[in-house]
Amino acid sequence: MSISQLSAILFVEPVVYLRKLNRRSDWGISGDPRDGRVAHAAERVFETDPTSKYSLYRVRSSVELQRVAVGLNGNRHSLVENLDLISFTPDELSTCGIVLTETAGETRCLAANRLHVDVEASKDQLTRLCRLAMDAGRSSARVSKSIMRGVASELTTFGCHATTDAADHPCGCESD
Repeated sequence: MSISQLSAILFVEPVVYLRKLNRRSDWGISGDPRDGRVAHAAERVFETDPTSKYSLYRVRSSVELQRVAVGLNGNRHSLVENLDLISFTPDELSTCGIVLTETAGETRCLAANRLHVDVEASKDQLTRLCRLAMDAGRSSARVSKSIMRGVASELTTFGCHATTDAADHPCGCESD
């Protein structure tokens, strides 16, 4: 699967909000009973945070998807690890009354950090959000190691800070 094919899965609308999954199974299996799957996903996708704030990334293009993927993996052991994501639409978030606050992200990719939002939501709002996405047929998407290798290579050439230990040079992502 290419980054373009992956974009086609995630971009159910021109703008989506992405959430990183710890594992693909956190979104559940499509054949499971819906109520149990929704409850499991809400709990696993949005693990309990005492502040009720959760990170999402607003993404509008495959270029932004690449930056977010490298940024998220830049905080892990390897840039080329599998990355599992789920997308939510602006309408789904709005319908659930979930408030978005633009805040700087904490990745090593400066462009990804500009796409970061915090959401504040109750357990009921998050459960409703997962139900809406599942009712719309949404599934998780995996950015595979092979895709990540290509993306990491491209962004290394571009000079993204997430791809290098040396932050003493201007980040190529800053010029976008």
